[in-house]
Amino acid sequence: MLTMICMLKQVLSIQDISQLLKSLIEHTSKTELYDQFRISQAKVLEDICSRVNQTAEQGKDALTKLALELSIEANARRTAAERILSELAEEEVPKHNKKKEKSKMQD
Repeated sequence: MLTMICMLKQVLSIQDISQLLKSLIEHTSKTELYDQFRISQAKVLEDICSRVNQTAEQGKDALTKLALELSIEANARRTAAERILSELAEEEVPKHNKKKEKSKMQD
Protein backbone atom coordinates (compact mmCIF):
# COMPACT_ATOMS: atom_id res chain seq x y z
CA MET A 1 0.00 0.00 0.00
CA LEU A 2 2.84 2.38 0.78
CA THR A 3 4.19 2.00 -2.75
CA MET A 4 0.77 2.92 -4.14
CA ILE A 5 0.44 5.94 -1.87
CA CYS A 6 3.93 7.21 -2.74
CA MET A 7 3.22 6.94 -6.46
CA LEU A 8 -0.22 8.51 -6.17
CA LYS A 9 1.13 11.36 -4.01
CA GLN A 10 3.03 12.63 -7.04
CA VAL A 11 -0.31 13.12 -8.79
CA LEU A 12 -3.13 13.51 -6.26
CA SER A 13 -3.73 15.25 -2.95
CA ILE A 14 -3.72 13.19 0.24
CA GLN A 15 -7.48 13.78 0.50
CA ASP A 16 -8.04 12.41 -3.02
CA ILE A 17 -5.75 9.44 -2.36
CA SER A 18 -7.63 8.66 0.85
CA GLN A 19 -10.99 8.83 -0.91
CA LEU A 20 -9.74 6.70 -3.80
CA LEU A 21 -8.25 3.98 -1.61
CA LYS A 22 -11.26 3.85 0.75
CA SER A 23 -13.56 3.41 -2.21
CA LEU A 24 -11.40 0.73 -3.81
CA ILE A 25 -10.92 -1.20 -0.56
CA GLU A 26 -14.72 -1.37 -0.11
CA HIS A 27 -14.93 -3.54 -3.22
CA THR A 28 -11.73 -5.59 -3.09
CA SER A 29 -9.09 -6.87 -0.71
CA LYS A 30 -5.84 -5.00 -0.21
CA THR A 31 -3.97 -7.85 -1.88
CA GLU A 32 -6.21 -7.79 -4.94
CA LEU A 33 -6.02 -4.01 -5.03
CA TYR A 34 -2.23 -4.04 -4.99
CA ASP A 35 -2.16 -6.72 -7.70
CA GLN A 36 -4.46 -4.61 -9.89
CA PHE A 37 -2.29 -1.57 -9.24
CA ARG A 38 0.90 -3.45 -10.11
CA ILE A 39 -0.56 -4.87 -13.33
CA SER A 40 -1.97 -1.51 -14.39
CA GLN A 41 1.29 0.27 -13.65
CA ALA A 42 3.29 -2.31 -15.61
CA LYS A 43 0.96 -1.99 -18.61
CA VAL A 44 1.15 1.80 -18.64
CA LEU A 45 4.93 1.77 -18.28
CA GLU A 46 5.20 -0.76 -21.10
CA ASP A 47 3.03 1.40 -23.35
CA ILE A 48 5.07 4.53 -22.59
CA CYS A 49 8.39 2.73 -23.14
CA SER A 50 7.12 1.46 -26.46
CA ARG A 51 6.14 4.99 -27.53
CA VAL A 52 9.53 6.35 -26.48
CA ASN A 53 11.42 3.57 -28.27
CA GLN A 54 9.44 4.04 -31.49
CA THR A 55 9.90 7.80 -31.34
CA ALA A 56 13.62 7.55 -30.56
CA GLU A 57 14.14 6.03 -34.00
CA GLN A 58 12.77 9.25 -35.51
CA GLY A 59 15.36 11.50 -33.89
CA LYS A 60 15.77 14.29 -31.39
CA ASP A 61 12.98 16.53 -32.70
CA ALA A 62 10.45 13.71 -32.50
CA LEU A 63 11.56 12.91 -28.93
CA THR A 64 11.20 16.56 -27.94
CA LYS A 65 7.69 16.61 -29.38
CA LEU A 66 6.88 13.37 -27.53
CA ALA A 67 8.12 14.86 -24.24
CA LEU A 68 5.71 17.76 -24.75
CA GLU A 69 2.83 15.39 -25.61
CA LEU A 70 3.51 13.21 -22.58
CA SER A 71 3.57 16.28 -20.33
CA ILE A 72 0.24 17.47 -21.72
CA GLU A 73 -1.23 13.98 -21.33
CA ALA A 74 0.01 13.75 -17.74
CA ASN A 75 -1.66 17.05 -16.86
CA ALA A 76 -4.89 16.09 -18.61
CA ARG A 77 -5.00 12.69 -16.89
CA ARG A 78 -4.34 14.25 -13.47
CA THR A 79 -7.11 16.78 -14.05
CA ALA A 80 -9.50 14.05 -15.17
CA ALA A 81 -8.70 11.90 -12.12
CA GLU A 82 -9.25 14.86 -9.78
CA ARG A 83 -12.56 15.68 -11.47
CA ILE A 84 -13.77 12.08 -11.26
CA LEU A 85 -12.91 11.88 -7.57
CA SER A 86 -14.60 15.23 -6.93
CA GLU A 87 -17.78 14.08 -8.66
CA LEU A 88 -17.78 10.80 -6.74
CA ALA A 89 -17.28 12.66 -3.45
CA GLU A 90 -20.27 14.89 -4.23
CA GLU A 91 -22.41 11.79 -4.83
CA GLU A 92 -21.37 10.41 -1.43
CA VAL A 93 -22.36 13.55 0.51
CA PRO A 94 -26.11 13.27 -0.21
CA LYS A 95 -26.04 9.56 0.72
CA HIS A 96 -24.30 10.39 3.99
CA ASN A 97 -26.79 13.20 4.73
CA LYS A 98 -29.76 10.91 4.04
CA LYS A 99 -28.40 8.37 6.54
CA LYS A 100 -28.06 11.13 9.17
CA GLU A 101 -31.62 12.34 8.54
CA LYS A 102 -32.99 8.81 8.84
CA SER A 103 -31.09 8.31 12.08
CA LYS A 104 -32.46 11.58 13.51
CA MET A 105 -36.01 10.63 12.56
CA GLN A 106 -35.69 7.30 14.35
CA ASP A 107 -34.50 9.01 17.55
